[in-house]
Amino acid sequence: MDQYGEPLFAPNGSEEERLFLMDEVFDPMSIAALSGLGVGRRARCLEVGSGGGSMARWFCSRASEGEVVTTGLGGPLPEEPRSFDVIHARFEPGQLPVREGVMRRMTEWLRPGGFLLVESFSWIPSHGSPNPLYQYVMRRWSDLVLHDKGRGSGRPGDFPGVRYGLRHPGAESVVRHFQGGGPIAEFWRLTIDLSRERLLGDGHLTEPELEQTYGLLRNPRFWDAAPALTQAWGYR
Repeated sequence: MDQYGEPLFAPNGSEEERLFLMDEVFDPMSIAALSGLGVGRRARCLEVGSGGGSMARWFCSRASEGEVVTTGLGGPLPEEPRSFDVIHARFEPGQLPVREGVMRRMTEWLRPGGFLLVESFSWIPSHGSPNPLYQYVMRRWSDLVLHDKGRGSGRPGDFPGVRYGLRHPGAESVVRHFQGGGPIAEFWRLTIDLSRERLLGDGHLTEPELEQTYGLLRNPRFWDAAPALTQAWGYR
C-alpha cells in the first residue's frame, strides 16, 4: 500500500506552494478549534505532521511558558506515554494508512486531562456539486484514493473519542465554499494534481476531463463546495 509521497500522491515542483496554501486555508479552522478546547500557556504540545510549521509557531505563542514538540508523519515519533497536554494532527488524503498506525499511539501520549484534536478531509460536500464535471472528477479521485488507501475520513468510527475510548468526544465538519482562482480552489487543484499520473494512467479520468476541471478551479466565475475539514477530539 502506497504511503504519502509514493505513486498515488507524488510531490512535484508545486509542493511548497501547496503546503503554504494548506496552512493559509486551514490554520484558522484549526486555531479556532484548539482555542475552544483550551490550550494553556504552560501546556506541553505536540504537533504531528507539522507541514509548513505555522501551527507550531501558533502553539509557541499560545503555550508561551510550556513546550512545543513537532514531528513529521514520516519521522521519528515520541516514545513518552502520558507526556502531552495537547496533541494536534492534520491528515491529508494520502496519509490514511499512516494515520491508522499513529492514532492509538497518540492517545497513549496524552496526560490525564489532556486532549487530542485530529483533522482530516471528507469529500462528501463536493460529491453533491451541481456542476457535473466537478462532481464526477472529485468522485473518481476519491474512489481512487479510498481504493488504494483502504478507508475514508469523516466517519464516526474514525473519531478518537469513539474509536479509542477518550472522554467527552466531539466532532464537527467545516464546509467552505470557494471561488475559482482563490486559495481554496488552488490548494485542491494542486492536491488532485499529485495523483495525475494514476488518474490518467489507470483510466480513472481522461486528460480533457482533468484539464477542464483545472480550468474550473482557476475560473473566478466558478463557485462550489470544497471537501470538508472534519475535526474530531477527545480528552484522556
